[in-house]
Amino acid sequence: ADKQTTTSPQGNTVTDYRESLCRTGRFPAARVVHATAEELAARLDLAGMDAAVIMTHKLEQDQLYLAQLAQQPPRYIGLLGPAARKQQLLQGLGEAADALRDRVYGPVGLDIGAELPEEIAVSLIAEIQAVLRGAAGGHLNRDPETAPANTNASVATAADTAPALQGLYAVVLAAGGATRFGALKQLLEFNGRSLLRQASETAVALLQQRVVVVHGPKAVRCQRELAELPVQHVINDSWENGIASSLRAGIRALPPHCRGVLILLCDQPLIRPEHLHGLLQAWAEDPSRIVAAGYADDVGAPAVFPAHCFDALRALSGDMGARQMLHRHRDVLCTIPMQEAALDIDTQADYEALLRNSLTSG
Repeated sequence: ADKQTTTSPQGNTVTDYRESLCRTGRFPAARVVHATAEELAARLDLAGMDAAVIMTHKLEQDQLYLAQLAQQPPRYIGLLGPAARKQQLLQGLGEAADALRDRVYGPVGLDIGAELPEEIAVSLIAEIQAVLRGAAGGHLNRDPETAPANTNASVATAADTAPALQGLYAVVLAAGGATRFGALKQLLEFNGRSLLRQASETAVALLQQRVVVVHGPKAVRCQRELAELPVQHVINDSWENGIASSLRAGIRALPPHCRGVLILLCDQPLIRPEHLHGLLQAWAEDPSRIVAAGYADDVGAPAVFPAHCFDALRALSGDMGARQMLHRHRDVLCTIPMQEAALDIDTQADYEALLRNSLTSG
């Protein structure tokens, strides 16, 4: 694994900055090129590269190679190692990471239970294939008789709309001080997981690595709760100024090529990925409009805002959040019924009712 492997229409190339490791005998099926990160563009046809996998076992060298690929076209860039290592590499690139976040994968590979090197290679190649083809990488063996019922024939899965959702990011707002609740409600448990974990996993299930989580008080503790999830952490030092400050922090963290943002709240514990498919499908059909959840004769989060709304979102202030934007722009608003969004945890009584109802329903 002491190599950087690139795959292109011309075949496979292995390159390394250490000349002693660049021996053809070690990689008989590949072209072997000795090149430092600075020499990469001059020695390789980066414009023809579909995918790259990086691992030198040296963080600073990985970062140099990653920086060289930031402005290059590979649609898949794999980083071997744990998720925390990937986050460290991206954070070290600063603003250059904006051009990489929706193309960088780490840990690499599909979850097929791979343990041996050959098995890991199969899972990695399978993931590259899925990404390049815009596929979800799930099971093809789906029995329509046992599959969960779809209550809306127009609702598509995230896999069905994957190409249309390119450029869509999620921002999970988890920076509230929970003054009405009286404790750090982000870490309250429901069905064995914290509210923060559930909301973040929902976002990742839909948009993979295009997820930003905004933290406020106890930020380190909350980040630890999501240690292995492929999310970008943003700390809002002004969280006491209200939810609008968290919205601004989340929007600022989005890359320039972002086409829209899915706003999720971490205190809506009944929201699952399947509840959001209709929301995302509606936005994919017309990315210029706002799409929001409708419940209890109102409209609110979860909601998708197109990029042309970002300036207006950044101009919000206080504790009103994006709901005022939804009411102000009803002419371009599409509402998707979602009764699960009606429940949010503001008080101890809300949480007790959630647990009580969960026990009653089994």
